[in-house]
Amino acid sequence: EMCIRDSAYTKAKSVGRRHGNKNDNVDFVERAEFRLLLCYIYDFFEMWIAFDEIDTSDDRRITPSEFKKAVPTVESWGVKVPNADAAFKEIDTNGGGYILFEEFCDWAFQKHLDVDHAANVE
Repeated sequence: EMCIRDSAYTKAKSVGRRHGNKNDNVDFVERAEFRLLLCYIYDFFEMWIAFDEIDTSDDRRITPSEFKKAVPTVESWGVKVPNADAAFKEIDTNGGGYILFEEFCDWAFQKHLDVDHAANVE
């Protein structure tokens, strides 16, 4: 399983390459990528907090019933879920019957899920 650090590192390197970083050294981040790395570490921690809140069984995967129960929480984070079953299938890209952390992150970033929004409003 990919850890938060690795996910953030991979994302920072990917964005750095797309924005013209010519040095493709995979052993370390370049100066231009460092800020991205910090931002992505923060973002992935935020997604882990959200994922962990939904994963009530603490088995590092979200079941359909866990997701359905969490729809009001997900909506409080700014993502409307009119059909929980359809959303679950959309997120479960490998068709395994569970939502894995990486799948959740891909979906959450695409939908601009904002876990901090609730904290900022209060």
